[in-house]
This record gives sequence, structure tokens and C-alpha cells, in this order.
Amino acid sequence: MWLGLDLWVINYDPELSEKMLTNPKLVKSNDYTFLRPWLGKGLLLNEGQKWFSRRKAITPAFHFNILEEFLDIFARHSDVLMTKFGVNKAVDVTPLSLKCAFDVICETSMGLQMNSQNDPNAPYVKAIHDITTIVYKRMFNPLYGIDFFFKFTKEHKQFEESMKVVSDTTQRVITSRRKYYEEHPEELQENTNEVGVRKRMPLIDTLLRTNVEGKPLSNQDIEDEVNTFLFAGHDTTSHTLSFFLYNAAKHPIVQEKVYEEIISVFGGIPENSELTTRKMNELKYLEAVIKESMRLYATTPFIGRQILEETTIGDLHLPADTNLSLFMFGMFRSEKLFKNAETFDPDRFTTEREDGKDLNPFAFIPFSAGPRNCIGQKFAQLEMKTIILKTITNFTITLAEPNKELELISGMILKAKDGINLKFKKRSV
Repeated sequence: MWLGLDLWVINYDPELSEKMLTNPKLVKSNDYTFLRPWLGKGLLLNEGQKWFSRRKAITPAFHFNILEEFLDIFARHSDVLMTKFGVNKAVDVTPLSLKCAFDVICETSMGLQMNSQNDPNAPYVKAIHDITTIVYKRMFNPLYGIDFFFKFTKEHKQFEESMKVVSDTTQRVITSRRKYYEEHPEELQENTNEVGVRKRMPLIDTLLRTNVEGKPLSNQDIEDEVNTFLFAGHDTTSHTLSFFLYNAAKHPIVQEKVYEEIISVFGGIPENSELTTRKMNELKYLEAVIKESMRLYATTPFIGRQILEETTIGDLHLPADTNLSLFMFGMFRSEKLFKNAETFDPDRFTTEREDGKDLNPFAFIPFSAGPRNCIGQKFAQLEMKTIILKTITNFTITLAEPNKELELISGMILKAKDGINLKFKKRSV
């Protein structure tokens, strides 16, 4: 199809997707351009050798030992979220889960307590919201996508003002942390306190200790990566959580099986201090339910790439500047790949397929795949498991409008048009 002057090839075949996502000659498609003023040369938008070197250097920041240290943060902000669910009255979970995920990513990435769940109008919180809203509008509105016209809109001024708020905040944190390390150089080498216990470090501290090709990251490099964490680490996670809660409410038997598994693994309702990555990894049925929810509601419905030079991918011979889009929403719901694809069935991820054939590994890739897969997927999975554990052990969830189906809208993120309205009933102890 043609979108304006851009040629797009839409694909939802796993074999072609594998060739697309593992081809080193492909770069991010044109629609990512609108993110560059915000994300700069962070991992999401960087290319070539610079991306490879940065990815290799940053990967240790998501080591499971570091994620273990974040569990307390996940749990603490989840506890705040539990107080926001109105008991026995309808509540839209989407904005609530968004604020919770935002608080989590701000504290884990920068060490900042944003408290957006209690103060949603804080300048930094509002600035991030305004930036993402305007970026999405530019992606899907042809006039706003043209720089010349965009500069004459009120959104352009709002975007510039919001960018300044975000940049000033991030740079202030970077400068403060860099000064701290200059005064305490020994902590650049050690990440344990005087009794040998690991100290929790936000990701920004890990970046300050990171060298790429023998050189430390600049303040701008770190800002780009932190902004990338913020962008990728709260919007997608919050909508994935919202769709999970919807499916749990719609399928009460599944919801109770998740509850029973949690009680079985932890021997009761766990305290925050009892949460460990090892125990979380034992929640196999919960993991299957999360996967099935992500299959039916692919939070990132599209992945885009661009071909810079004429090339052949599979049976397709494509000219230079062609945009390739992997339509994950369509692939995840394909009857050729998933039996009864429109049916919510977590067991498809707990047992072998009935036909005995292995599913193509590129048929279900909610965190993308290949060398540019999501670096923070284990972070996101652990965060979601923590929030879900808290929710399921505190409440029984039901649909506020049992006979109403979700109406979906797709931008860069898949969303429910009218929100996701659920009811929460306190579980008896």
C-alpha cells in the first residue's frame, strides 16, 4: 500500500518476519523519525555499529541480579495502585496502571520518586504525557507529520516546552549523580556496601559506570537512553497490564487458577520481603496467561523497518526506501498459526500443540525478536508479574459491563477506545 509517497509492505508471515527482523541491512522505518527529538540516539533509534556497541555495553544493566533489586520498587508502587482500585464500583484501569508503571520506570531508571499516582499533574509527569501524545499524533496525522506545517501548530510550542522540562530534569539528575561519583570514585568499582550487601542502583547509575569502546557515555548519551527507557518502559507495560486484568475479569476460572498458583508457590499471600525472582519464575501458569493476553491484545501491533537499498527478502524483491511493517496483531490471531485463534486459551502456552508441530519461534514475538529484540523484556515481565500478583491476591475482578466487547484502536500502541472498566471486590482473608 501507499501512504502518501511512502511504499509500505504489510506482513504477518513468521518466516518472512524472521528474514525481516534478522536482516542487518534494514533500519527503523520513517514513522520512528518523530521520536528522534525526544529519544535521540538511544537504543531504540540507533543503528549500525554504534547501536551494537551501545547494546552490548548496556545489556548488563538488565542482569537478573539488578532486576532482583528492583522487586521492592515494583511491589511498593503496586501497593499504591491497590489503593486506587475502587471497591465494588467501576473503574477504568488504564490510566491507573499507566501512572503506576510510570512511577516504577522513573524510580528504577533515575532514582526519582515521581508519585504520579497521587500527583498526576506534576510538571515532569505532564510533560511526558504531552510528548507521547504529540508524537503519536504526528505519526498518524499527515499534516502534523510535515515539519513545516507542524511548526505553526499549538502542539509544536507545547512539545518544545515539554521537551525542556524533561531534558532539564534528566540532566539535573545526571549532573548530580556524576558529581557524586566524582566525590566517591571507589563506588564506580564496587556495587556493595561495607558488609558486602548489594546496593540498589537506578539504571542511570549503571549508565554512568558504562564505557563504550573505552569511552564513558556523555550526558547526552545517558539522557537518550533514560528517555528511551521511559518511553518503552511505561506505556506498553501499562496497556499490557490493563488487557491482562480485562481477560482475568472475563475468565473467572483462569483468574482463580492464577490465584491458587500464587498461594501454592508462596505458601500463602506473600509479603513484599518474600518476593524473589526465583519464586516469580515458578509462576508458570501466570506466565502462560500473560502470554495469551499479549497474543490476543498485541500492545505493539506493528513493527516497522525500512530498506535503504534494493534487496530481496524471501520471495519479495523490494526497491530502495520501501517500508516493511510486521503486523503482529494479525499474526498473533492467525488461524494458520494458532488453533481457535480468537479464543482466550492460556493452556496453549502450557502444553504442546495438538498437531505435534513446533510453533515457528517468530510466530509469537510480543517483545520483537532477532538482534533488536526488547532489551528490557525481563524487566517488564517481572514488573507485570509483581503488579498482577498484588492485584489477584487482593481482589476478585469482574467486568463492569459484561455484555460489552472492547472496541480497539491502534496507533503505535494498541488501546481500548473507551477504556477498560472493571470492578474490584476485596478477597476475604
